[in-house]
Amino acid sequence: MSVAWKFFVVAYSLVLLATGIGGMVLVQQVNETLWNTRVEQVERAQGYALDTFCAYAELLPGTMTAAQKRHIGNQIRTSLDAAVDTVEIERSNDGEADDGEGTVSFEEQDGALRMRIDCCVAVHTEAYILRLYADFSDLRAQGRTLWQSYSITVLGLSVISGLLIFWVSKSVTRPLKVLSRSAQQIAEGEYAVRAAVKSRDKEISELSASFNHMAATVSETIRAITEEAERRERFTADFAHEMKTPMTAILGYAQLLERYDLSEEERRAAVATIRREGTRLEKLSLQMLAWSTPQDEAALVPVSLEAVSSSLRETLTVLSERYGTPFELALGTETVMAEEVSLLSLLYNLADNAFKASQGDTVRIDSTDGGDHITVSVRDRGCGIAAEHMDKLTEPFFRADRSRSRAQGGTGLGLSICRRIAQRHGTALRFDSLEGVGTVVSFDLRKGGEADA
Repeated sequence: MSVAWKFFVVAYSLVLLATGIGGMVLVQQVNETLWNTRVEQVERAQGYALDTFCAYAELLPGTMTAAQKRHIGNQIRTSLDAAVDTVEIERSNDGEADDGEGTVSFEEQDGALRMRIDCCVAVHTEAYILRLYADFSDLRAQGRTLWQSYSITVLGLSVISGLLIFWVSKSVTRPLKVLSRSAQQIAEGEYAVRAAVKSRDKEISELSASFNHMAATVSETIRAITEEAERRERFTADFAHEMKTPMTAILGYAQLLERYDLSEEERRAAVATIRREGTRLEKLSLQMLAWSTPQDEAALVPVSLEAVSSSLRETLTVLSERYGTPFELALGTETVMAEEVSLLSLLYNLADNAFKASQGDTVRIDSTDGGDHITVSVRDRGCGIAAEHMDKLTEPFFRADRSRSRAQGGTGLGLSICRRIAQRHGTALRFDSLEGVGTVVSFDLRKGGEADA
């Protein structure tokens, strides 16, 4: 059973029970009140009639004749209100009767319901019965009319309340049906679906907003998972390709050395190629290890940029000689929060890329004070990077110029490792590049306290 029908059945049952039981109690109380009021009225009339009869009887000596009884009865009836319609006086045959003793009973007479009160009274030496009749037919008719009116009213209320409750149940559950359909569509893969629910009810509006927020989160999560799966596929394909090129060269030259009688110069050239490609494989495996190892947040400590500059200068001198490119190292003397070893690795990789791109122009590594942080920048005046490649620079194995990168021994993992090191320091790499002008790569480091000597 749907929620709407459950709501309808429960609410409608409660309304019927409340209306039915409450109406029955009310009608019963009204009938009893009218009935008891009439009975009390007749009983008061009976007391007055008894006093009047005694007063008349005291004036008459001896036994009353039939005419006297009728006359006194008519006189008493005239003095009473309309609650009593007949007064009869009879002589009691019981002999001795308790003065004032009376009985009350109801009886049907010619289709009418009448109340009868018999009261025994002793006058002189005689005992009489004073009998009063009151017609209750009108009260019985009123009771029936009340029950009929009650039945018609309950029937009307049942129909009206049923229609109203049914409409309310449908209105309340309609947004739930919309949400249910939207959820089903999302389950079937339509992640762009949103629940178009408009309601003045705060709870329904909040539920709709929460559902749409959940749908957006699911959609974003699915998109991220899809992109991650695509990146992994690209990574696997690129890695296989990167491994294939040096392995093919190594196997080819190894077979050449094994099968052919080469001259000393050819043999040395083959061995040099094998060594070069082997070195490339070694570098690739080491960078793969660094890239694939889970990285926790770095334990940052105060590090002097002056000490970093001193250590970096030695390694950059080797790169400068290898590529024939001069460099300027202008890191300040401030202290930053960093992990010194990984910071050196980050700067070395960025400088290595800058040397490869510069083609003889000066590479500059410097820092600027940003208030609560230090901005470190690596600048080159090389070929620059095309705009369409900017968002892919830190992806594993991506190269803007594949032929030049391979010729210079690149693996395509350097910037990806740099990105992860930057993330460990709570920062991110920023790239500013123009083709034919050069590239600036920068990142921020928080200022620290006094560095250890």
